Amino acid sequence: MENVKPLPKWVMKTYADLWANFKRSYFSFKDASEKLKIPRERLSVIISELNKSGWIEVKLDKKDARKRDYKLKEPDEAVIGMSSKFN
Repeated sequence: MENVKPLPKWVMKTYADLWANFKRSYFSFKDASEKLKIPRERLSVIISELNKSGWIEVKLDKKDARKRDYKLKEPDEAVIGMSSKFN
């Protein structure tokens, strides 16, 4: 299991909002920005934090390498990934 790091509280709140909207589905940056109605710059930082901490999967768009699709790790999977017992 991939090493997952704890999230800062301000990132965790957005993770919860993203999970409530997308669950196990892939979503684009645009989808997330429109659903959550937060500034693009802030969302960019949050997605970067989620990626660095291992809470999100990033997949390059097949048609446009500048675009990415995102998929959240399930909350229980991420929490188990933080445990040193499983790493």
